[in-house]
Amino acid sequence: MVVSSPELLAHVGDSALLGCVLPSAVKKQVTKVDWMFSSQERAEGEFVLYYFANLSVPVGHFKDRVHLVGKISDNDGSILLQNVREADQGVYTCEIQVHKESAVFKKTTMLRVVPAKLTTPKPTDAFRTDVLSNYQHVIIVGIVCFTIILLAILGVTMRRSHRHHRSENHLENTSKAKSEAHVYSTVTTQPVIEEEESSRASEATYMTMQPVWPSWRAEQKKSSAIMPETEQTLERPRFAKRPPTKEDPGSQ
Repeated sequence: MVVSSPELLAHVGDSALLGCVLPSAVKKQVTKVDWMFSSQERAEGEFVLYYFANLSVPVGHFKDRVHLVGKISDNDGSILLQNVREADQGVYTCEIQVHKESAVFKKTTMLRVVPAKLTTPKPTDAFRTDVLSNYQHVIIVGIVCFTIILLAILGVTMRRSHRHHRSENHLENTSKAKSEAHVYSTVTTQPVIEEEESSRASEATYMTMQPVWPSWRAEQKKSSAIMPETEQTLERPRFAKRPPTKEDPGSQ
């Protein structure tokens, strides 16, 4: 039984998976697996890998590049060909033998190899150094700009705070000056009031003293002119002593 798979395409340097699975719903005991390679340059087939007695052995120029990756217990004898070369292009044939069966299962796979993919060159150390240097410059410039902006904001804040403090001090000094002027005016007016009160008291005392003695003298003169001398003598003791009053200067 021979089964052909579609054409398999691989790039130079890539890995190619060559599948070979026995189509059976029932697990069978695989005793032998052989992989053969043939090409236009090599008409005679050559071994790629063979499996026997639980051992897989790669051979030929595939020795270091081919590995059995299929699980034999699951009727899978697939192989993996690594680092594909242009000389690997050709037909690969897989043969599977089952215990106590004479039939051999075969599967062929056409491997076509194409040039390697065009890849972008990896950045060199110099390029990485330039990129890192530019990145560091950007970071440094950003830090400097941020510092300048921060200092400017701090300076504006300090100026506003200083102006506010000065205005508060000015208002406080103005209020103090006004309060001191008010106290000074009250202190200076107090002696004037006391002097006015004392002067008024003295004037009142003087006014109460004026009508006492002149009237008494006038009455005495009138009585001395009209009355006889004897009567004047008798009447004098009546005015000789007068009870002192609070308004008299000597009563105090």
